[in-house]
Amino acid sequence: LQLTLLMSALLGTLYSVPPFRLKRFPTSAALCISAVRGFVINFGFAAHAALLFKTTESLVSLPLRCWLVASFYTVYGIVIALAKD
Repeated sequence: LQLTLLMSALLGTLYSVPPFRLKRFPTSAALCISAVRGFVINFGFAAHAALLFKTTESLVSLPLRCWLVASFYTVYGIVIALAKD
């Protein structure tokens, strides 16, 4: 969970703080937004819940539906971010 929050904060910082300000460029903004909202948060929270409730031993052995949900929302986030910017 801490790694998920750290990655989310790091990408959010890179998105809006100079000299990086990834939101200046539509492609990098879309990738940043979809990475955080799509993959990092969905996969991180699913992995945390699976490890917390002992339904899996490692991140690699997460159920396929966790990988599919994270992948779906990543692609969905890219489409929304590109349409928004």
